[in-house]
Amino acid sequence: MNKLSNKILYLLVFLLVHFSFADEAVYHPADTDTDWHLSESEMEAFVSKWQKGQEDISDTIRGLYLSYNFESYKYDGSRPRPLCWLADNGGQNGDETGVNKALIIGINEYLHANSLTGCVNDANGIRDKLLLTDEAWCSDNVTILLNSSATVNSVRSQILALAASSHAGDIVLFAQSSHGGLHGGTNSYMCEYDGNYEDYQLAQDLAEFDEGVKVVLIIDTCHSGGLFKAKNGNLSAEFAKSVMNYYKEIKVNRAGGKELKESFGSNIAFMTASDYNEYSYDSYYFQGRRYGYYIGHLIEATYTSRADVNGDGRFQLMEMHNYAANNVYDQTPQYLNDNLLNSISFKGNVGSGNSGGFFWSDRSESVPRAKQGVWQTIEENVITIEVLPAENVKIWGLEEVLPEGVTPDDFSKEHHANWDAETRRLTWWGTGNANLTVTVSGEDVKKQLQCKANADGTNIDIYGDFMLYLPGGGDPAPVAYAVVVENGIAKVGDDVITTAAAGVRVTVTANDAPDGMVFGSWTCIGVELEDTTMNPATFEMPANDVNLTANFVTIPDPVPQGSFTGVQFSEGYLNGRTCVITYRIDITNMELNRFAICLPEGWTYHSDTLANCEGEPQFDEETSKLIWIFDTPATTSLNFTVHLNVPANFEGVAEIPAWVYANDNYVSLTENALEIASRMRYHSADSNKDGKISLDELLQVIRLYNFEAENERTGEYHSDPDNGIDGFAPGPFDNE
Repeated sequence: MNKLSNKILYLLVFLLVHFSFADEAVYHPADTDTDWHLSESEMEAFVSKWQKGQEDISDTIRGLYLSYNFESYKYDGSRPRPLCWLADNGGQNGDETGVNKALIIGINEYLHANSLTGCVNDANGIRDKLLLTDEAWCSDNVTILLNSSATVNSVRSQILALAASSHAGDIVLFAQSSHGGLHGGTNSYMCEYDGNYEDYQLAQDLAEFDEGVKVVLIIDTCHSGGLFKAKNGNLSAEFAKSVMNYYKEIKVNRAGGKELKESFGSNIAFMTASDYNEYSYDSYYFQGRRYGYYIGHLIEATYTSRADVNGDGRFQLMEMHNYAANNVYDQTPQYLNDNLLNSISFKGNVGSGNSGGFFWSDRSESVPRAKQGVWQTIEENVITIEVLPAENVKIWGLEEVLPEGVTPDDFSKEHHANWDAETRRLTWWGTGNANLTVTVSGEDVKKQLQCKANADGTNIDIYGDFMLYLPGGGDPAPVAYAVVVENGIAKVGDDVITTAAAGVRVTVTANDAPDGMVFGSWTCIGVELEDTTMNPATFEMPANDVNLTANFVTIPDPVPQGSFTGVQFSEGYLNGRTCVITYRIDITNMELNRFAICLPEGWTYHSDTLANCEGEPQFDEETSKLIWIFDTPATTSLNFTVHLNVPANFEGVAEIPAWVYANDNYVSLTENALEIASRMRYHSADSNKDGKISLDELLQVIRLYNFEAENERTGEYHSDPDNGIDGFAPGPFDNE
């Protein structure tokens, strides 16, 4: 096989894309020992047979491709030959028929938005900690685009390439971590490096996949859960449902309006980081790296058997989503199509010896689950610290930094502990799970506890530093400040509140808008919101009273959609004279500033009846465009004619495209260019087509008419290119 020239190999690869034949074979015909492996010697023998005309070219090409690139192959009888033989990415003897593919996007830097921190780690984490730890996923089939490489065009091109190369039985995973946003509260988008990837564009791209391909989308962006509002501005709807609505419209149109089958859309599933009115946060630390809250928890799920709810030793996407949804806060992950999400699973990382995943215990009220930046009251001056490592990971030490004014009075421990008053570090060491109860005393304080653990020799910050309140003989309740919300309510968690302590995360929600109105913005006194147009909105309670008012605005009348229609007509052209073209443009709710046509070679401007501009149009020699620039924008119908000079030697059909200039761009007047044919008609005897019958032309017709054969006039003639009159000569007819 090494003796094949590069030219032959190039030809074989080229032909691979163009040939497919049906066959009932299971093993590739070159696989003579039927071991699901195409060896070099087997392929050399097969190529030799092909060169002698004994084997099919398409089977040869497919065999070379599999032999060169893969250790083994498998068979899928549902695909046409030779594509029925596939690379085996982990299956045995063709038992598995699908190929797993992924496109992963992570964008920290943008041309049009502020930078983020954890998105690139999200993308790398999905690839390295979720996909490539499972034998069913091959690095050759995983594409990752980071930062400037993730433009709108490159992302869409990669998705369309996946659609073109995927077949029934394949699994395609699309994951994106980036900014996201809304368009005026009516539709949503994901941010790429250089622009927005709209929900309707995503639907268009998904529509290119075969309905037998399973497509899963994991989206960690702000507002990723929602179309946010329906077209009437009132009803909320999930982002996934918005995309699928566009998707359905496309499929119905392609089916000619026929009703879709009941299983329509069952091959597509969504996992999103937040609901339609929420941000998606970018600040979760796991194994020393900063991830997004949602994807960070998806990755963390694969390191703990607690996420494996059904106990099958694998992690279904639905299990991972539920784990994340139960552990994040201030955002509400969403999903679509749990049946598909339950059908796709991953090996995970339990028992890998490198988990580093730690969790505050939530087994009882006395051991509060830690939430970053949230005040926690520890009753009776007792701190209970319980760190639960992932399986097969040992805790060798635990270090707690106690704030000023707090001293430990007693340790309840199984192993050794030490208090260093100078560094204020309380340390515990031993093996097994860290479980330390400390009784402390001190003045009235509200301090943040900082905790680190040493797992398998690596120091790791435990997620969830929390605030400690020590009463010290005083009132145990933190100072409460007033929260006043006009036209709305305030909540901490699920509880409606009117007061809150400093540091608490408060969510304010506007009441339902009156008829004919929608929420507009918040007016704030005593606190600043990150975005006053968000509803609901969250903020950290300051150490003062706050007052917020929900403002509603009247729904404006819908702005009519601007449009135009164009009609163009010509009776034809006459060489050496003018050609008249009639145009009609009907304009609705828009302004047109220019009109342009493209002239055929040799044609020139003569005159026009266009009243919107004075003087002759401009001619762009580079593009051959004749451009009229209006003195005043056209807002109503235009009817006018354009007269063009036609060269005497012009032949064939003239194509003249036309454009109008609207919304800062040239738009074609009609779908197709105007085609103009010649109106000139010549007598068949007028061989030089000068509009005259010369004596030579007349005598030539008489000469042909008078030809005799065997003393009888027959009028026969035949082709004679050397005859300079009309290319014909008298004589027996010869059609050759």
